[in-house]
Amino acid sequence: MTGEVLAENNLVCVGVIAGAHGIKGQVKIRSWMENGEEIASLSGLCYVDGSAVEIAINGKAGKEQLLIATIVGVADRNQSESLKGRELFVARSSLPEADDDEFYYSDLEGIEMRLVTGEILGQVLTIHNFGAGDIVEYKNALTGKNDMLPFDLQTVPEINLDEGYMLICLPEEIMANPENENKSSNKKTKKSSGKSKKK
Repeated sequence: MTGEVLAENNLVCVGVIAGAHGIKGQVKIRSWMENGEEIASLSGLCYVDGSAVEIAINGKAGKEQLLIATIVGVADRNQSESLKGRELFVARSSLPEADDDEFYYSDLEGIEMRLVTGEILGQVLTIHNFGAGDIVEYKNALTGKNDMLPFDLQTVPEINLDEGYMLICLPEEIMANPENENKSSNKKTKKSSGKSKKK
């Protein structure tokens, strides 16, 4: 299913199956919910193709505290291994409303990325998390290529949804401006399907 169809159906990614766990069909799930286990109680949980998914959380494992879950219909390791990398979605209407000073990561898709110098860097495509922190993928306005930057307070000191942009401080600018490094510990990030405090 393409990104356009996802947008048309108003689907939001709330987690991803990280791999198999054990020999009885259990899986490890990386949840984007603020309270990870909330993913199991979401109404209408599905794969990208729209097929329904029903899960039960059995515990957590590893340093990343991935969720250990049972998926209805998955009974052995071969089945669970085949699901690795599959993303889990719900309709946006199934998620709680964001507070006035918050947003979902899906709200950022398509907004402009402006350098602190005023130049346009590009347009946000999506927010990723491969296990080592959030990353913003964007279409570079100069090269036309897709690039990535860390999605943290050092690199993204301001987000203005009302005006449709995020302010970007590139790594070399961060190094030249040590003050920004001290702000990173103050960023408050909520993981409700990538829900963060709005700046």
